[in-house]
Amino acid sequence: MQNQQNEISLLPWYSNGKLQNDIGDLANQLTSIVNENSEKIESKEVIQDIAIKWTDRKQATLYLIVSDLKQVIGTIALSPVLDNKHHARIGYLIGKQYEDHGFEALAVEKLLAIVKKKGFIKVSASLPNGDLFCIQPWKELGLTVDIY
Repeated sequence: MQNQQNEISLLPWYSNGKLQNDIGDLANQLTSIVNENSEKIESKEVIQDIAIKWTDRKQATLYLIVSDLKQVIGTIALSPVLDNKHHARIGYLIGKQYEDHGFEALAVEKLLAIVKKKGFIKVSASLPNGDLFCIQPWKELGLTVDIY
């Protein structure tokens, strides 16, 4: 799928132990994206429960990445490194049909503006070993990249 606009917004979904927005139909779209990236098919309720538990455990904020056409592209999370109040980590999940369209970089750019407001100095992400194509854009955005 080719997106002509490549405009996105980050919609806070879950943080501080509560849902931030009633995402309605967006939850169904998110369920489809998660299931296409997984070997096991889960319901919307199970996916939401897993996301909430992970977000609570990591003290993270989970955002939906939403296109200007109101389509969920994926999620991006910001979590503090708990032993260093100035260091945060970013993780994301992008739907397969939206990969390689620049949405990851757009989402990270928008999240970096939030990172600065929250006072983090260092931001890092873990990327798969051998995925050199996606490492350079992250470094250009000022992220420390851990390879696994």
